[in-house]
Parts: sequence; C-alpha cells; structure tokens
Amino acid sequence: MKYLFLILSLILFSCSNSEKENDRIVGTCSSPNPAKPSKSEILFDAQGGVDSVTITGWIDEGFDNCRYIYNDYDDCKGNYCFSPGIILKIKCKWFVATRTDETTIHVLVNQNETGEERKHFIKVQRGNCFSGFWIIQSAE
Repeated sequence: MKYLFLILSLILFSCSNSEKENDRIVGTCSSPNPAKPSKSEILFDAQGGVDSVTITGWIDEGFDNCRYIYNDYDDCKGNYCFSPGIILKIKCKWFVATRTDETTIHVLVNQNETGEERKHFIKVQRGNCFSGFWIIQSAE
C-alpha cells in the first residue's frame, strides 16, 4: 500500500514539475501583451490597397478558406524567410498578407466588387499570449 502511495506521489509531482517547465519555456501572458500588433484594424475602401502592421508574435493558422504558406515552401525563395514552420504568407480570395521581416506584415487587398463589407481576423500568438488584427474592407 505504501508503495502505491509512493508511486502516485511521484507521478503527481512529476506532472506538476513538467507543467512548470512548460510554462517557463513557453512563457505566460503578461501585461502588456507581447503578441499585440501595432494596429487592431487595417481599413480599406472598396478600391483596395496596401498597408502594413507590426507584430512581435507569429501568425496563427485560421479555420477558413485561405491558404497558409510556410517558409518550407518554394514561395520562401527570394522572400523573407523565418524559422521553420512559421507562416510567411496568407493567400485569400480578396487579400494577401505577407511577412516581410521579423516584425512586419504587408497586406494587399483587391478591389471589392461584392457590394458587401469584407472582414478577416488574423490571429497572432507569442508564447501563451494571443491577439490579432482585423482586415476590413468597405463595400463602397
């Protein structure tokens, strides 16, 4: 019986230690949020255009119909390349967001001929901190 208690204790202590180790490696979210982009929204009129946002985190993949391009694709050649597995570009039907250096994302928006406002949220993560910014294009 005391061996069972000893084994259970070791398991519990080893789990709590690994969680603390993971917190130390990944980090915890603090104020101010290090994942916070320089703008919460990038606004475009119906003609489209180009703008940029500064971030200190990494782009997260969303659940949508966009294509996420990582630096291990051929698209990385000749462009800015970041650590393996980091998203360099997001290609959607009406916009393209491209990471051009460690902190800058350029956003190119096509002309809006739908007659409706378009919106897309780009998620950003750094450690255990999450944030993001909206790409918003008016209908007119």
